[in-house]
Amino acid sequence: METPSYREKIAIIARTSTLKQEKGLESQLVALDYALDAGLYQEYDLITPPPLGKDGERKGTFWERYPDLDDKDLKTMFAHGGKAWCVEDVSGSVFHNHPIYLACLDYCRENGITNILFEHSDRHSRDTEMILSEIRQRKAEGIYFHYLNFGGMDLSTPAGRMMLTMGAAFAEYYRNDLKSKTIRGMKNLEEKGIWAGSPPYGLRVITQKEDKENYGKLLYNPAEMRFILALYDRILQRPGVSYRQLSKWANEDGWRTRRGKNWTAMGIRRIMTFMLPWKGINDDDENCGKYFLKEMRENPALDGDNS
Repeated sequence: METPSYREKIAIIARTSTLKQEKGLESQLVALDYALDAGLYQEYDLITPPPLGKDGERKGTFWERYPDLDDKDLKTMFAHGGKAWCVEDVSGSVFHNHPIYLACLDYCRENGITNILFEHSDRHSRDTEMILSEIRQRKAEGIYFHYLNFGGMDLSTPAGRMMLTMGAAFAEYYRNDLKSKTIRGMKNLEEKGIWAGSPPYGLRVITQKEDKENYGKLLYNPAEMRFILALYDRILQRPGVSYRQLSKWANEDGWRTRRGKNWTAMGIRRIMTFMLPWKGINDDDENCGKYFLKEMRENPALDGDNS
């Protein structure tokens, strides 16, 4: 008789800093759903938050033990489908003390859930030291954090800490405040936050069929993010490796460009240097994307196809 294989459990969390970022919360959930549907975490079973009682009552449920948890926070979470632990209008600096986050950790410990997934590392916190401290503390309890922008990398390792510290090099694309720098004549699309042209490597564009309200905005592309992570892992294993050596490795290992062609040294250099824009934070704790130069977006060979 064949012994059934053990499957780990995973919970997902989404957070926004302000009420104005409501669409950002939805966009995080879309990105998380897309990653799960695409099989990025196919070896895990998704465990959803425990439900409320009849008519939304807490009595006799898991939530009864959290009197400090505001009813509006629970309402917000279940209003977004009840699949994720959602927190709205909470700064990352105090998120680790929020009742929903603490409840999530309690539920994970009690139900053998060993993994928690965020859409982006800064949805957990923008403070690198705070994240690393939290990762170390929860790892000791048997709970591991995952972030879509870092794939399945163990961020508690030296290589993982390096990747996390380099997190500013990865895009923070929140669909509600995206503003594309597009060619003249597309100003109307730019004002609506609709991305014009081919998306940067590592990202994909939301189609009208997927989500009419967020059409034209950007999400992570799990398949391309896998290659980006594999590329960085290769560099960490072989310091000083050249772009030509990286392109040779990528082709021999079966990785292909977005158009299905072989990688070139120039193509590797482009995505290593410009694959995702840098981010900046203004005084209002809002996300400010600094996007690609226009000439780069207009280049049809952006991902290395020079033929």
